[in-house]
Amino acid sequence: MNRERNGTHNKDSNWSENSSTDVPATMLDARKHIFVWIIGIYVGSVLMQWILDFNPIPMLFFHLVLLLHCALYWHSEALTRRQPWLYISVQGMLITICAFLMPQGYPPITGLYSLLIGQSVVIYQRKWKVAGVALVFYPIVTFIVLTIDDPVHLIFNLSAFTMLNTILIAYTRIFRNEVFARLRTESYLKELEEANLEVEKLTLANERQRMSRDLHDTLAQGLAGIVMQLDAADAHVGKGNMARAGQIIRQSRESARRALAEARQAIDNLRLVAEPAQSFADAVRIETERFTSATGIRAQLMIDPLPGLSKILFEHAQYILREALTNIARHAEASEVTIDIRHNEDRFLLKIRDNGTGFEVQKIGHEPGHYGLIVMQERARLLQGQLNVSSNRASGTLVTLDAPYQYDIPIREED
Repeated sequence: MNRERNGTHNKDSNWSENSSTDVPATMLDARKHIFVWIIGIYVGSVLMQWILDFNPIPMLFFHLVLLLHCALYWHSEALTRRQPWLYISVQGMLITICAFLMPQGYPPITGLYSLLIGQSVVIYQRKWKVAGVALVFYPIVTFIVLTIDDPVHLIFNLSAFTMLNTILIAYTRIFRNEVFARLRTESYLKELEEANLEVEKLTLANERQRMSRDLHDTLAQGLAGIVMQLDAADAHVGKGNMARAGQIIRQSRESARRALAEARQAIDNLRLVAEPAQSFADAVRIETERFTSATGIRAQLMIDPLPGLSKILFEHAQYILREALTNIARHAEASEVTIDIRHNEDRFLLKIRDNGTGFEVQKIGHEPGHYGLIVMQERARLLQGQLNVSSNRASGTLVTLDAPYQYDIPIREED
């Protein structure tokens, strides 16, 4: 029994699978079809009455009642929102009045009941309710035929009425499904348009973040390095070591040119070309040598072979290394740095350790103006990896990047 009930419920639900919020749109779209049907019935009934028994007074009232009937159809979307049964009852009563006003033309007029039954498919969207409306109109049609016409015509009229009901209910369901499909398509298009607008907003926001990150990684880091070199040159000038000061100033000039070039590349979004001219190991060695030359801090480098390293991992890892070295030079007061780069199965590990004074990791992101570590964390997130920072006063600071190893775009790497 439960299975039978569930099956019945599912069938009924499938029959009314569309949302009731789309009913008004269906009724508005159906106006043209409804009035074409009404015009056909009007022409047929008037011709029959005119030929068989023309009577101007009843026909005049028939026109008035039919106009009211049409007006209710025109406003059916609003009239059926709260009490659709009242609308159907009034319309049924008007059809009955029309049939008695046009006794010779009543057969076409009974087709208006079929039209109302078809409309109930849209209004109620439940089989049993539509069947209830039809069962109410069958006795009324029987009463009209028995009152106006010969009882021998009852079977013919009921058969024709049943055929019309079947045709109109099937047509209404097809029409309703087409309207609902169109509404769903329009809804999907609207949602897609809203999603595109949201993507545009997010793209703009991400682009602003990217620009902020790139400017920090190029101009800010480059200028910080130049400031440190100039400080070192000033110290050598104070000691009278003009040769070393001149060498550092020349290095500062090269650093300024390099920072300017990188800033232009960041603006043009051309920081990395399709085939970088150097391997990641070479890039790390160059960064390390620059760091040692500018600061005098010893750097120990350990690096595994990195086959087929992707451009995105190349770029972000290089900038994380550069930012970490910049922070060490500016804040750590370290005398030694260890850089350890490993390729462990499908993971990429980058560790930068110093023996400096350390800092409070909890302050990351809470001190204005210090965006370096935040940018490093953002780059790690873009790599779908993690950036861990541990620091204490006794042993210095350890920065670890742990990210998936990416092979998607190969880069020439050492053997």
